[in-house]
Amino acid sequence: MKPTIVMATVLTSSLTAVVLLLLLSGCDHTHLAPCYGVAYRSAFAQQVIDPAAGSHAKPEQGLDPEEASIVVDTYRRSLTPTREDRGGPRTPVLVLPAAPPAGMPPSGGPAQ
Repeated sequence: MKPTIVMATVLTSSLTAVVLLLLLSGCDHTHLAPCYGVAYRSAFAQQVIDPAAGSHAKPEQGLDPEEASIVVDTYRRSLTPTREDRGGPRTPVLVLPAAPPAGMPPSGGPAQ
């Protein structure tokens, strides 16, 4: 084998080993105290109004076909342009900057 291929293989395998070592070393939780996160979890638990709220969930109530048709038609009508938007001439809008206060030179250029 060529020395460059051997060198590339050694370099690739050593970099792979270093990356795996770094990834696996971050998964160790033995450095955490047993009470780590207790205050965080208790603060969130105190915000719950009804702890048993998820245990008695009501079944979903679907739409009957007539109601669903009304909802779809209303949505489609909201997407179509109105009469005013379709063919009428549009009035151009001219936006002007506000006039400067009295006694102040107009901004936008050097003072003369």
